[in-house]
Amino acid sequence: MISHIPPSGVLDIGSYQSKFIIFEIINSNVYVLSKTILKTEGIKKGFISDVSKLTKLISELIGKAEDGAGGRLKIFIYL
Repeated sequence: MISHIPPSGVLDIGSYQSKFIIFEIINSNVYVLSKTILKTEGIKKGFISDVSKLTKLISELIGKAEDGAGGRLKIFIYL
């Protein structure tokens, strides 16, 4: 069992909605610190149709969730 994971985020980009959740695991208990759900823009039929809209969406998702978590998350994006 995992006893501790510092605040971490998961990004789910869907065709209709996109979500970002920040969670932390302490003593094998999962705590949701923040979540954000927005309408997806920049993706059509599973393909990127507008990189600018998708970039704005991802920035907004992460920013709102990070604000909700009190800035306890450090973001690293790997492409």
